[in-house]
Amino acid sequence: MRTFDLIGADMQGSDYSGADFSDANLTNANLTGAILDGADFTRANLTGANLAGARFRSLEVIEDGPEPEPANLARANLEPANLARANLESANLPEVDLVGVNLEWANLEHANLSKANLSMADLRKANLYRANLKEANLSEANLKDTIFGEADLSEANLKDAILVNAELRATNLSKANLEGANLSRVNLKGANLTDANLEGAKLNGTDLKGTDLKKTRLQGALYSKDTAFPEDFNPEDHGMILR
Repeated sequence: MRTFDLIGADMQGSDYSGADFSDANLTNANLTGAILDGADFTRANLTGANLAGARFRSLEVIEDGPEPEPANLARANLEPANLARANLESANLPEVDLVGVNLEWANLEHANLSKANLSMADLRKANLYRANLKEANLSEANLKDTIFGEADLSEANLKDAILVNAELRATNLSKANLEGANLSRVNLKGANLTDANLEGAKLNGTDLKGTDLKKTRLQGALYSKDTAFPEDFNPEDHGMILR
Protein backbone atom coordinates (compact mmCIF):
# COMPACT_ATOMS: atom_id res chain seq x y z
CA MET A 1 0.00 0.00 0.00
CA ARG A 2 1.32 3.44 -0.91
CA THR A 3 -0.78 6.58 -0.61
CA PHE A 4 0.07 10.18 0.02
CA ASP A 5 -3.06 11.94 1.31
CA LEU A 6 -4.54 10.32 4.42
CA ILE A 7 -5.36 13.51 6.33
CA GLY A 8 -7.83 12.75 9.13
CA ALA A 9 -8.26 9.14 7.99
CA ASP A 10 -9.94 6.71 10.40
CA MET A 11 -7.63 3.70 10.43
CA GLN A 12 -8.16 2.52 13.98
CA GLY A 13 -7.72 -1.16 14.73
CA SER A 14 -6.77 -2.02 11.14
CA ASP A 15 -3.87 -4.22 10.04
CA TYR A 16 -1.30 -2.39 7.92
CA SER A 17 1.58 -4.82 8.40
CA GLY A 18 4.35 -4.10 5.90
CA ALA A 19 2.53 -1.10 4.43
CA ASP A 20 4.50 1.64 2.66
CA PHE A 21 3.53 5.02 4.15
CA SER A 22 6.74 6.76 3.07
CA ASP A 23 6.09 10.44 2.23
CA ALA A 24 2.42 10.01 3.20
CA ASN A 25 0.44 12.81 4.86
CA LEU A 26 -1.25 11.27 7.91
CA THR A 27 -2.03 14.55 9.68
CA ASN A 28 -4.68 14.00 12.39
CA ALA A 29 -5.16 10.39 11.27
CA ASN A 30 -6.64 7.96 13.79
CA LEU A 31 -4.39 4.89 14.05
CA THR A 32 -5.50 3.87 17.52
CA GLY A 33 -4.77 0.18 18.06
CA ALA A 34 -3.59 -0.26 14.47
CA ILE A 35 -1.16 -3.06 13.59
CA LEU A 36 1.81 -1.45 11.85
CA ASP A 37 4.33 -4.29 12.00
CA GLY A 38 7.21 -3.56 9.63
CA ALA A 39 5.45 -0.52 8.14
CA ASP A 40 7.58 2.18 6.47
CA PHE A 41 6.89 5.76 7.61
CA THR A 42 10.05 7.33 6.17
CA ARG A 43 9.50 11.12 5.89
CA ALA A 44 5.79 10.65 6.65
CA ASN A 45 3.86 13.51 8.28
CA LEU A 46 2.04 12.24 11.38
CA THR A 47 1.33 15.65 12.89
CA GLY A 48 -1.49 15.31 15.40
CA ALA A 49 -1.98 11.63 14.60
CA ASN A 50 -3.34 9.33 17.30
CA LEU A 51 -1.27 6.14 17.55
CA ALA A 52 -2.30 5.19 21.08
CA GLY A 53 -1.95 1.43 21.51
CA ALA A 54 -0.61 0.96 17.98
CA ARG A 55 1.79 -1.93 17.38
CA PHE A 56 5.09 -1.55 15.52
CA ARG A 57 6.67 -4.98 15.89
CA SER A 58 9.05 -6.55 13.41
CA LEU A 59 7.40 -8.64 10.71
CA GLU A 60 7.38 -12.37 11.38
CA VAL A 61 9.56 -14.41 9.04
CA ILE A 62 9.85 -18.09 8.30
CA GLU A 63 12.53 -20.04 10.11
CA ASP A 64 15.98 -19.54 8.54
CA GLY A 65 14.57 -16.60 6.56
CA PRO A 66 15.93 -13.03 6.45
CA GLU A 67 16.19 -10.85 9.51
CA PRO A 68 12.86 -9.16 10.35
CA GLU A 69 12.45 -5.50 9.43
CA PRO A 70 11.30 -3.22 12.27
CA ALA A 71 8.97 -0.29 11.67
CA ASN A 72 10.83 2.55 9.96
CA LEU A 73 9.94 6.11 10.99
CA ALA A 74 13.20 7.74 9.92
CA ARG A 75 12.77 11.54 9.71
CA ALA A 76 9.02 11.23 10.18
CA ASN A 77 7.19 14.18 11.75
CA LEU A 78 5.02 13.01 14.66
CA GLU A 79 4.55 16.35 16.43
CA PRO A 80 2.41 16.24 18.58
CA ALA A 81 1.17 12.69 18.00
CA ASN A 82 -0.20 10.44 20.73
CA LEU A 83 1.92 7.30 21.01
CA ALA A 84 0.92 6.31 24.55
CA ARG A 85 1.43 2.56 25.10
CA ALA A 86 2.57 2.12 21.48
CA ASN A 87 4.88 -0.82 20.83
CA LEU A 88 7.91 0.57 18.96
CA GLU A 89 10.35 -2.16 19.89
CA SER A 90 13.42 -2.06 17.59
CA ALA A 91 11.81 0.74 15.54
CA ASN A 92 14.12 2.84 13.37
CA LEU A 93 13.56 6.47 14.44
CA PRO A 94 16.76 8.42 13.72
CA GLU A 95 16.33 12.22 13.58
CA VAL A 96 12.57 11.85 14.09
CA ASP A 97 10.69 14.92 15.38
CA LEU A 98 8.86 13.93 18.58
CA VAL A 99 8.65 17.31 20.31
CA GLY A 100 5.97 17.20 23.00
CA VAL A 101 4.74 13.76 21.91
CA ASN A 102 2.95 11.52 24.41
CA LEU A 103 4.95 8.28 24.71
CA GLU A 104 3.82 7.35 28.21
CA TRP A 105 4.18 3.58 28.81
CA ALA A 106 5.50 3.14 25.24
CA ASN A 107 7.83 0.24 24.46
CA LEU A 108 10.97 1.55 22.73
CA GLU A 109 13.29 -1.28 23.70
CA HIS A 110 16.26 -1.50 21.29
CA ALA A 111 14.81 1.40 19.25
CA ASN A 112 17.12 3.66 17.23
CA LEU A 113 16.43 7.25 18.33
CA SER A 114 19.81 8.71 17.49
CA LYS A 115 19.60 12.50 17.01
CA ALA A 116 15.84 12.34 17.61
CA ASN A 117 14.13 15.44 18.99
CA LEU A 118 12.19 14.41 22.11
CA SER A 119 12.22 17.81 23.75
CA MET A 120 9.30 18.24 26.18
CA ALA A 121 8.03 14.73 25.33
CA ASP A 122 6.14 12.66 27.90
CA LEU A 123 8.04 9.39 28.34
CA ARG A 124 6.84 8.50 31.82
CA LYS A 125 7.19 4.76 32.49
CA ALA A 126 8.36 4.13 28.93
CA ASN A 127 10.76 1.26 28.21
CA LEU A 128 13.97 2.40 26.49
CA TYR A 129 16.12 -0.55 27.49
CA ARG A 130 19.23 -0.70 25.29
CA ALA A 131 17.82 2.03 23.03
CA ASN A 132 20.15 4.17 20.92
CA LEU A 133 19.65 7.81 21.99
CA LYS A 134 23.04 9.10 20.96
CA GLU A 135 22.89 12.90 20.44
CA ALA A 136 19.13 12.87 21.06
CA ASN A 137 17.41 15.99 22.42
CA LEU A 138 15.49 15.16 25.62
CA SER A 139 15.59 18.63 27.13
CA GLU A 140 12.65 19.34 29.47
CA ALA A 141 11.26 15.87 28.79
CA ASN A 142 9.25 14.05 31.47
CA LEU A 143 11.20 10.84 32.06
CA LYS A 144 9.83 9.93 35.46
CA ASP A 145 9.98 6.16 36.14
CA THR A 146 11.43 5.58 32.65
CA ILE A 147 13.64 2.54 31.98
CA PHE A 148 16.95 3.35 30.26
CA GLY A 149 18.99 0.36 31.39
CA GLU A 150 22.13 -0.09 29.20
CA ALA A 151 20.90 2.57 26.75
CA ASP A 152 23.27 4.79 24.77
CA LEU A 153 22.68 8.41 25.81
CA SER A 154 26.13 9.66 24.87
CA GLU A 155 26.14 13.34 23.88
CA ALA A 156 22.38 13.52 24.53
CA ASN A 157 20.78 16.75 25.72
CA LEU A 158 18.82 16.15 28.95
CA LYS A 159 18.93 19.73 30.22
CA ASP A 160 16.15 20.37 32.77
CA ALA A 161 14.66 16.92 32.16
CA ILE A 162 12.67 15.18 34.91
CA LEU A 163 14.18 11.76 35.62
CA VAL A 164 12.81 11.05 39.09
CA ASN A 165 12.90 7.30 39.86
CA ALA A 166 14.26 6.52 36.39
CA GLU A 167 16.36 3.39 35.77
CA LEU A 168 19.71 4.42 34.26
CA ARG A 169 21.84 1.50 35.39
CA ALA A 170 24.86 0.88 33.15
CA THR A 171 23.81 3.54 30.65
CA ASN A 172 26.30 5.44 28.51
CA LEU A 173 25.96 9.13 29.44
CA SER A 174 29.40 10.21 28.31
CA LYS A 175 29.41 13.88 27.22
CA ALA A 176 25.66 14.10 27.96
CA ASN A 177 24.20 17.39 29.13
CA LEU A 178 22.18 16.90 32.34
CA GLU A 179 22.44 20.47 33.57
CA GLY A 180 19.54 21.27 35.91
CA ALA A 181 18.00 17.83 35.44
CA ASN A 182 16.09 16.22 38.30
CA LEU A 183 17.78 12.87 38.96
CA SER A 184 16.32 12.29 42.41
CA ARG A 185 16.14 8.62 43.42
CA VAL A 186 17.61 7.54 40.07
CA ASN A 187 19.61 4.33 39.75
CA LEU A 188 22.89 5.28 38.03
CA LYS A 189 24.90 2.27 39.17
CA GLY A 190 27.75 1.60 36.76
CA ALA A 191 26.72 4.38 34.37
CA ASN A 192 29.36 6.04 32.20
CA LEU A 193 29.39 9.74 33.16
CA THR A 194 32.72 10.66 31.60
CA ASP A 195 32.70 14.36 30.60
CA ALA A 196 28.96 14.55 31.41
CA ASN A 197 27.54 17.88 32.63
CA LEU A 198 25.49 17.56 35.85
CA GLU A 199 25.91 21.13 37.01
CA GLY A 200 22.91 22.23 39.06
CA ALA A 201 21.31 18.79 38.79
CA LYS A 202 19.27 17.31 41.65
CA LEU A 203 20.79 14.09 42.96
CA ASN A 204 18.77 13.61 46.12
CA GLY A 205 18.70 9.91 47.03
CA THR A 206 20.43 9.01 43.77
CA ASP A 207 22.50 5.81 43.55
CA LEU A 208 25.89 6.59 41.99
CA LYS A 209 27.74 3.51 43.21
CA GLY A 210 30.18 2.05 40.72
CA THR A 211 30.36 5.22 38.63
CA ASP A 212 33.54 7.14 37.80
CA LEU A 213 32.87 10.82 38.57
CA LYS A 214 36.41 12.11 38.14
CA LYS A 215 35.62 13.79 34.80
CA THR A 216 32.00 14.65 35.57
CA ARG A 217 30.99 18.30 35.98
CA LEU A 218 29.07 18.51 39.29
CA GLN A 219 29.39 22.17 40.31
CA GLY A 220 26.25 23.28 42.13
CA ALA A 221 24.60 19.85 41.95
CA LEU A 222 22.38 19.09 44.94
CA TYR A 223 22.63 15.91 46.97
CA SER A 224 21.12 14.54 50.18
CA LYS A 225 22.35 12.40 53.05
CA ASP A 226 20.97 9.29 51.33
CA THR A 227 22.72 9.94 48.01
CA ALA A 228 25.03 6.95 47.41
CA PHE A 229 28.46 7.90 46.03
CA PRO A 230 31.37 5.78 44.80
CA GLU A 231 33.89 4.74 47.42
CA ASP A 232 36.29 7.53 48.51
CA PHE A 233 34.29 10.22 46.64
CA ASN A 234 33.91 13.57 48.43
CA PRO A 235 31.03 15.62 46.92
CA GLU A 236 32.24 18.89 48.46
CA ASP A 237 35.51 18.60 46.56
CA HIS A 238 33.45 18.76 43.36
CA GLY A 239 31.38 21.79 44.35
CA MET A 240 28.25 19.84 45.23
CA ILE A 241 25.73 21.19 47.74
CA LEU A 242 24.13 19.17 50.56
CA ARG A 243 20.44 19.93 50.76
